[in-house]
Amino acid sequence: MPSTFNLPDDKAVSEMLEMLLGRPISVHGSHPLDTSAETALMIASFITDKDEVGALCVWELSLAAYAGAALSLIPADSVNDLSSGDLTETITENLHEVSNVLVGLFNRANVRRLSLQSLIDSRQPLPVNTVALLREPADRLDLEVEIPGYGKGSLALMSGLEEQEQADTDDQVADVMVAGDTDM
Repeated sequence: MPSTFNLPDDKAVSEMLEMLLGRPISVHGSHPLDTSAETALMIASFITDKDEVGALCVWELSLAAYAGAALSLIPADSVNDLSSGDLTETITENLHEVSNVLVGLFNRANVRRLSLQSLIDSRQPLPVNTVALLREPADRLDLEVEIPGYGKGSLALMSGLEEQEQADTDDQVADVMVAGDTDM
C-alpha cells in the first residue's frame, strides 16, 4: 500500500520554527485552512528528484508575513497592515528561506528527499500538479501558529504519495503483465 510523505507533528513544527526564528513559537492543531481560490495564500511546493510535487506548505497570508518578517527582525508594525494583500520583496525572500528549512520536516531516512521547488502566491496561476495536491492531499496537518511579537495565523502541511511506493507498484504490475505474456 502506498504511503504518504512524512508529516511532522505540532512539536516538530514548533521546534523547527523556534530554532529558525530564535523565539518561542506556539503551534496547535487547528481547523482546516481555507484553500479555495478566494483565499490569499503563499504556497511552498516541495518536489522529489524526479520533479514531482510531493508536499506543500500552505501559509495564510498574515502568517507568511509574520514568519518572513520575524526571520530578519523586521518590525511587526510594518507587516500588520496587509490591506494591499502583497508581501514586500524582502519578506517574500525571507519566507522562501523559512520554507526551504521547513522541507526538512518532510524528509526522513529511507524516503525520497524533497526540496523546495517554488514559493507561489495563490492569486497567481498555479501549476497543475500543485493544484491537484492542494485539492486532494493524501495527508494533511492544519495548524495555528503564533509568533510572539508578530501575530498568529494558519499553516497547512499537505503530502502526496511517495513516488517510490508508486514506482514499486507499477513495477509489480508490469512484472505480472510480463509473466502473463510468457504463459501465452
